[in-house]
Amino acid sequence: GATSAAVATILKAGEELISLLPLGIGFLDQTINNIGRGLLYDLPPHTVLTLVKKLQIAYLKGLQKPDGGIYVRDLPHYITSVAAMAFVAKERPEYTPVIEKARAFLVEQVIDEGEGYTPKDKFYGGVGYGSDLRPDLANVEYALRALKETGLAKDHAAWEKAIKFLQRTQNLTETNDQPGVLNDGGFM
Repeated sequence: GATSAAVATILKAGEELISLLPLGIGFLDQTINNIGRGLLYDLPPHTVLTLVKKLQIAYLKGLQKPDGGIYVRDLPHYITSVAAMAFVAKERPEYTPVIEKARAFLVEQVIDEGEGYTPKDKFYGGVGYGSDLRPDLANVEYALRALKETGLAKDHAAWEKAIKFLQRTQNLTETNDQPGVLNDGGFM
């Protein structure tokens, strides 16, 4: 069940962590032998950061859900967006399936007909926090950036839906078809 899946994820992450330890220990041993023990207190931050990044990416990979989302519990859109961009930044082919699944998850989070909305609804094309469907610009911005970086096709319907939502955030009658628009150029 869920417990055995969680244990398997933790064990896999632990195996990846253990496999990285010889690299870090080897570097420390070589550095200490070459320069002296005093360097131990002056380790270059980029060395520590490199090891931390390797551990983080392995952890993130282990968090991916069957639907492609990458998160523990809360803020699935934010965390999946940022995680997907982290995998893209690694530029490693073995992360392609992770990236593709995350991209598919984010596309599914765009509020549209799948949630019972129509193009006339004010929330149509937005992205919310997950459990509620109220979208906001922060969620939309992260999701759109991740969709772009993960290679969502330029002609994908998600872009047009997002544009519709973004146009409705402006107080302009030429772009916003919702009632109550003041046409002052501000934001709704």
